[in-house]
Amino acid sequence: MNDSRGADLLWSGMRINVLGPWQVAVSGGLPEIKGAKRYALLAALLLDPGRTVSRERLVDAVWEDDPPTSALANLRTYVADLRRALGPLADGRPRLASSASGYAIEVGPEELDLLCFEKLSGEGLAACRRGDHAAAVSFLARAVGLWRGHAFDGVELGSWARARVTALEDRRWEAQLALADARLALGRHEDVVAGLRDVVAERPLSERAWALLMTALTAVGRRSEALDAFARARAVLDRELGVRPGPELRAAHERALAADRPAVRSADHRAGPCALPAPVSDFVGRQGLLAGLGGWLTGHDGPLVAALSGPPGVGKTALALRAAHLLRPSFADGQLYQALGASTGRQRPPGEVLAEFLRTLGVRELPDGVEDRAALFRSTVAHRRLLVVLDDAADVAQVRPLLPGTGSCRAVITSRHRLTALEGAHAVTVAPLTETEGIGLLAAVAGPARIRRERDAATRIFLACGGHPLALRVAAVRLAMRPAWPLATLADRLWDEPHRLDELTIGELSVRAYLESSFRRLADGARRAVALLARHVGDDVPAGRVAEVLGRPEAESDRIVEELMCANLLVPTGGAEPSYRLDRLFRLYALYAR
Repeated sequence: MNDSRGADLLWSGMRINVLGPWQVAVSGGLPEIKGAKRYALLAALLLDPGRTVSRERLVDAVWEDDPPTSALANLRTYVADLRRALGPLADGRPRLASSASGYAIEVGPEELDLLCFEKLSGEGLAACRRGDHAAAVSFLARAVGLWRGHAFDGVELGSWARARVTALEDRRWEAQLALADARLALGRHEDVVAGLRDVVAERPLSERAWALLMTALTAVGRRSEALDAFARARAVLDRELGVRPGPELRAAHERALAADRPAVRSADHRAGPCALPAPVSDFVGRQGLLAGLGGWLTGHDGPLVAALSGPPGVGKTALALRAAHLLRPSFADGQLYQALGASTGRQRPPGEVLAEFLRTLGVRELPDGVEDRAALFRSTVAHRRLLVVLDDAADVAQVRPLLPGTGSCRAVITSRHRLTALEGAHAVTVAPLTETEGIGLLAAVAGPARIRRERDAATRIFLACGGHPLALRVAAVRLAMRPAWPLATLADRLWDEPHRLDELTIGELSVRAYLESSFRRLADGARRAVALLARHVGDDVPAGRVAEVLGRPEAESDRIVEELMCANLLVPTGGAEPSYRLDRLFRLYALYAR
């Protein structure tokens, strides 16, 4: 495992390369590290460099589900062995530090290729967001070039460590696609073809990778190869997920069909700034909404603003970003993005956001007042074709100063509340995923073969999550972290209603936290109403019985119902008699988690 003697390792210091087969060198030589378990321990520490990793996680990394009774003692022995092999820091402190809760390894980017990759890819993605494609190519090419194969190749890892390696591989893939995108923006189409062929071979379910490959092939006149790529993408999507190509892939197909000569962009073309975060890599479904947004926002007579609203965790941000990335060719003067922070409690003031927008657009001298900044913003973009994405808005007062004022610009807003007072906006309610879409999301994250083997259990997981993408993603990540775990085990746990929200938490992703932030924004009367509606027997409350259930006069009950509907927490249901239903996961929060 440590028998590589590449010249790049022979230097007077420590060098560990984990982005491929293991390479470890200390002071120009190869340290003596014996046994697979010591390598598994070192890998677990290197996956979180500089941070303490708990003994429990390290035991899982080394022995997984079958630790010996002497596991903690053995762990101390392995740590001592690694300390001797790797040597101390320059100041004499041990490179492997211990604490009451666990162990940590201290390394820098010049010593660990993983940290170097994180630094370079972070710089590259930031350059992409500000539209500096040349800098993005410089950073991302170096970042991607650090990879020599699969991360930690040759090391036996426990489930926790395997999940972290999977996430690391996802970051490599994100960097590869961003690099291809930046090269395409610079007109370097031929440079990306070979790399994208490797990506689609490794990630055949990535519609974005297929679309970029088709774009590059079409641009250099290889139209038949682009059409062949579409046929292969369509076949694999149908076979593995049972879905048709989405809007981005279809658009690439239409461009290939229409191409009769190379359409290479000039290498000195300067695109407008793109401040969009990367789209969700495993986005599924929503084809009707994406097509609708594309039509509304690019039509000459369409609305200037599309306002997406829906309950917490329903996927509004993912939808807005996917649409914005698909629409980039239609807004050549740039795409601006800002998270407005309504659900986090750190709401961004309009004046601060306008300052960032104006600086991104090249304005250096800014007026002080919000109204003056808003006027300057509108005049700056008046003759541009610009798309503005405002994510997680609190209310109309927060977003109104941030909107461009001309028909050549468009805006997409996401909010948990319906922005009913925003004049001229096209309101779009984002509903939970359909069963086909939800199962597709589980397959994209946890693996299609696994979902096919236990389709009934996957359906139960979908139903327990209420079709909410956030909840489904948490469930899928938990499954990915435990590849030997039967889906039925998680499905059974999720059907235990009092503990369902406990199960829908992994790391920093917590469905309960999303629901709690919406609950806290309600007025006291609406909070009390939620508790009463949640305890009502049956899912639906007939409209005629709402006042009775709430114990309030009819006029007051109607106002509360409207507040909950504006917050997308109470949904009107059809039938012979009008009725209302609490969002499924929000009802569980009201019953068990407050």
